[in-house]
Amino acid sequence: MPAPEAFSRVLIDKELEYSGWDLLDSHQVRFEPHLRDGRADHLLMDKNGGVLCVLEAKRENKDPYDAKEQARGYAENLKAPFVILSNGQE
Repeated sequence: MPAPEAFSRVLIDKELEYSGWDLLDSHQVRFEPHLRDGRADHLLMDKNGGVLCVLEAKRENKDPYDAKEQARGYAENLKAPFVILSNGQE
């Protein structure tokens, strides 16, 4: 049985922390914000409060590239210059 998406998010969160992101600081990272076309998994914020990156998480057994168009739509609406697609392993 494949692990749920929540497990992938735990792995992703650990990598973000390792990279220096403070997950408890909403000025740096926002989780599942409601957008007009859905809910992004993570938003990584820049120092000026703008969205730097949309991070879209998928289950461990899913190809993260499958979320490309979903994440691109979020990024375009938020004017985020970067997108990260991950299943916690890739």
